[in-house]
Amino acid sequence: MNSNLPEALQRRLDLFIEESGLPKEIVEELISHHTVVTYPKGSTLFLQGAPADVLFWISSGMVEVFCPQEDGSRVLVRLCGPGEILGHVDFIDYKRRRAQMFEAHARVKCEIALLTRDHIRKLLAGLEPAQLIHLMEYLN
Repeated sequence: MNSNLPEALQRRLDLFIEESGLPKEIVEELISHHTVVTYPKGSTLFLQGAPADVLFWISSGMVEVFCPQEDGSRVLVRLCGPGEILGHVDFIDYKRRRAQMFEAHARVKCEIALLTRDHIRKLLAGLEPAQLIHLMEYLN
């Protein structure tokens, strides 16, 4: 699909397309319109309550997703690697905005593609309801 992607990431992307039912054209459009950000080891990608207007697609590296606790501790919820998407679990805050449910930190140096929710929403608007339901179930 995209000769610029490392082979392992391309395989993961192909599997995502197959399993999620998302049309290849939409995935290609998303890949061609993103911003890549490099996060050093230990850096924060997002904190709980931060605006949730972008999704994070891991190109390289590992990211830890935590659920912060009231006592200041954190519970590791997920360890994510290349090809995985994060930042899609959110809630509506007191100002009626989408906010991040969890927090994420780079376990090692990471390259992350940022995809805006608005762009994704526009691309998904043309899908059939059954395709959207299948995609939601897959991401869940």
